[in-house]
Amino acid sequence: MTKDFQLWVDSSRVAGSAILMQLGDENESPVGHVICYAWRKLLPRERLYHIVELELAAICFGLLKFKHYLYGKHIDVYSDHAALRYLNSLNKHSSRLARYNTIIQDFDITPHHISGKQQIADALTRQE
Repeated sequence: MTKDFQLWVDSSRVAGSAILMQLGDENESPVGHVICYAWRKLLPRERLYHIVELELAAICFGLLKFKHYLYGKHIDVYSDHAALRYLNSLNKHSSRLARYNTIIQDFDITPHHISGKQQIADALTRQE
């Protein structure tokens, strides 16, 4: 519990997913160790959300799902959605974004953008 956590999140029009990871020692794997996987199928009304709202919902889902691990710790959040780097300016657009931003502000996070090819949470959101 002394090391920082990584939360890898992704969302699609079908589901949202989160993977909680923690880095190992310097001589171990640079990717880290998986602690837990989580995913949830979206409700019909959630499938109509804009992609920014879906990605923020996935972050909030991951933070709340793993709250017992993450609260009071530093978390690096990895998402393939570049607009999430501007989390502090999102609360002026809609009440839903403001609500998601309020949940996120309870945690010490640093958002990181990664390309879709490097996204490891992508496989959990793909269904037929």
